[in-house]
Amino acid sequence: MKADHVFVYGTLRRRSTAAERDLLLSHARYVGIGRVANAALFVGEYPMAVPVKAGSRKPLVGEVYRLPEEGRNELLAKLDEYEELRADDPERSMYRREVVKVDVGGKRIACFIYWYNGELEGSRRLHQGNILRQQVHLVPNGKSWSVKLSGAQRSDRILASKEEALKVARRIARKQGIGVIIHGRDGKIRKRLSVLA
Repeated sequence: MKADHVFVYGTLRRRSTAAERDLLLSHARYVGIGRVANAALFVGEYPMAVPVKAGSRKPLVGEVYRLPEEGRNELLAKLDEYEELRADDPERSMYRREVVKVDVGGKRIACFIYWYNGELEGSRRLHQGNILRQQVHLVPNGKSWSVKLSGAQRSDRILASKEEALKVARRIARKQGIGVIIHGRDGKIRKRLSVLA
């Protein structure tokens, strides 16, 4: 199956801080939000999507870009390099590029996608399928502050001061390309911080 588009779900999305996102923003045309069925999204050091058997509850959400006719192969080569795809050694590549059907506003478009090609041990599945819905929460806990990822059963870190906790939360958020939410003692959201560009 051929493709004239690419689907991105992690650090290459428009709100990401990765410099490589500019490759798409300046050389490809943004089409819209897309959804891929039968895929699961995990987070670890990076966002990682893998295909799964039919019947996954939530689709993988990302963005679709139309690749330019002129310079398409060069742009794909740069994306391959960013995704650590080794054409000469696909088994040892971090990601592999395949073509999938992506739903964009009811229309199905053939797109390249970069599937994660490594072990998922130590990573966490995001059941909502959208990295931009993933956030780091800063929650007061008595005299200390907890740093917790959305959907986690327990805190990742408990720190003595809000300032320390905020530093840790920002570091996690920058690494994963997600936002920070600060809660008040009443549990209500007090502030939303975007660490994304």
